[in-house]
Amino acid sequence: AYDFLKISHDLQLNFFNDRIDSQINEQSAKYDLLVKEQKITEEQKRNEFRQHQIVLLIIILIILCIAFILSKFTILLIYWSFTTLFSKSNPLAQ
Repeated sequence: AYDFLKISHDLQLNFFNDRIDSQINEQSAKYDLLVKEQKITEEQKRNEFRQHQIVLLIIILIILCIAFILSKFTILLIYWSFTTLFSKSNPLAQ
């Protein structure tokens, strides 16, 4: 009877140890999944931020190009108006 009691006790210990190991593995897998999901979420936020930065830089670049073109056009217009004005007001220049 003692041998059966010992075998029963050992089987119960093995069963509970296996069950505890299974629960630990399950919780560990859940934790690892949660950590990976958080990393993915953070990386997605970083990528969205970078995309917004790129769009903003492109808009700034377009605005600067337009300003540059307008300033060149304005300079040429001013130069043309001064040369025209100077040639009309100075009869010796002809």
